[in-house]
Amino acid sequence: MGFLINFLPDALIHSVVLGTLVAGAVITVISMVLMLLPLSPKPYVSMAQAIGIVLLVTGVWFESDYVVSESWKAKTEEIQSKVVVVEKQVPVINHDVETVYVDRLKEVKVNVDHYITKLKVVEKKVNADCKIDPSVIAALNGAARGGVQ
Repeated sequence: MGFLINFLPDALIHSVVLGTLVAGAVITVISMVLMLLPLSPKPYVSMAQAIGIVLLVTGVWFESDYVVSESWKAKTEEIQSKVVVVEKQVPVINHDVETVYVDRLKEVKVNVDHYITKLKVVEKKVNADCKIDPSVIAALNGAARGGVQ
């Protein structure tokens, strides 16, 4: 049932919360003044004072909850506005990243092609002698380090 409160306007919710707070404060103050009068019915005044205090505490509780809720709504709107700004910048950032990494990918492709051809040449030496030639180890180490040697 708590989700139904989301359909009520904020002004109505705030009015009810403030009404509870004010009613609790007024009832508490009036009952305290009536307790001082000698002819006031003490049991009823005590009951009114208890009700006033409960309303006052409830009003303060819900008012603080309302203030926190409103601050979170404001933060959410602020973040959503920042997201809109960043979404507008995404194509520019993506283009910058693509241009930077395209050059790096070309360099990696050149390195890969270089070592593939180098390993194919050295492969024949390994297959002929059934021994690992030092040039094979050098080629594999060079490929692991990166860069054309």
